[in-house]
Amino acid sequence: MKNQSIIILFILFALASCKRTNNEKILMTSNGVKYAKLTPITDNNSGNSGTSAYKGYEVNDPGINNISAILLQIPSGWHAQNTFTRIWNGSTPINQVYVKAVSADNNSTVEILPYSPYFYADGPTTRSLRETSRSMGYPQKLQPFEMPPMDALTYIKQVMLPRLQQNGISFQMMNEQNLGEQNQFKGQPASRHAYVDGRTQNGRNIRVECGIQLTTSNMNGEIYYNWSAFPAIITGNNLDAGYDVLKHIRGTVLYNPEWQQKCAQMNRKGNADNAAIAQKDFENVKAYREAVNNIHQGITNDRNNSIDQQNESFRDVIGGEAKFENPTTGERVRLDDKYKHYYTDAQGTYYGSDEPMDFKSMGWSEVNRLDTKEY
Repeated sequence: MKNQSIIILFILFALASCKRTNNEKILMTSNGVKYAKLTPITDNNSGNSGTSAYKGYEVNDPGINNISAILLQIPSGWHAQNTFTRIWNGSTPINQVYVKAVSADNNSTVEILPYSPYFYADGPTTRSLRETSRSMGYPQKLQPFEMPPMDALTYIKQVMLPRLQQNGISFQMMNEQNLGEQNQFKGQPASRHAYVDGRTQNGRNIRVECGIQLTTSNMNGEIYYNWSAFPAIITGNNLDAGYDVLKHIRGTVLYNPEWQQKCAQMNRKGNADNAAIAQKDFENVKAYREAVNNIHQGITNDRNNSIDQQNESFRDVIGGEAKFENPTTGERVRLDDKYKHYYTDAQGTYYGSDEPMDFKSMGWSEVNRLDTKEY
């Protein structure tokens, strides 16, 4: 199956890269029968040397048994190298393909950097949740691969150039260009492109380019953005010619269907695992928020009860009343606060006296006045 896929890819690649002609000359016999004189099929791109302007270049995936993954075209006489790795968004793999093509004289290079996928959500509900989180003191930081969408030129200045500087690549900017919408990627939606030109300290011309693909969806007023950045770097004496090479490479990319199928299987499994993790995280966050709300509500209730108790004790003092507790039954009652001693009998009748009484011989119980803090 692998060999068949590779053969099919090379056939398609050859058909896409070459336009062939079959020259024929119509002749006729003496008795009126027409026939054609044929000449060998030639390649329109071939010159005296018999070589094409471009040649095929293959990228293998070492993570899937080194399967042939991508075919593209680079100029004849150029040489190329590539790396193929993966990073992970949770359990979902993200292919990271780097290709560097170098001219025969080593004066020009085209580097296709790994792409970066992003997501972002915006709308009334999302903003409210972010504001609530901010007001509760939670740290405001974006999740991995979460970033508001931006145009290509802004992405170059805010993301690409700082990353290049971190890797020791800096240059003096000479020119910038916002190209707008273009169709550089074969079989994919239109993308918006821009570039920045400059000159390095050793006098080498450099162009940092990026294409942005963006899709949006609206669900109940919430806008969900999915967008990707496709960066590249061009160096050489003629940056425009190098850019033409980059656009040709992008426009000739072919993917092995068998490899795409295996990648789709990995993505489906990864997305399912991420969904399960997200559901568990959601339940944990929900339980945490409910616990926090319960604590806050308990604090509020205690505060309200304390205020009610203070108000009640204040009213009793002003009104000449007080609260008493029966030590036998635990019953609490409010009585006129004008005696020094209070008692109750077995029938629940209360008595007051300024002089102490022998309440035990009478079968009574002494009633305790409550402190206002005990209200």
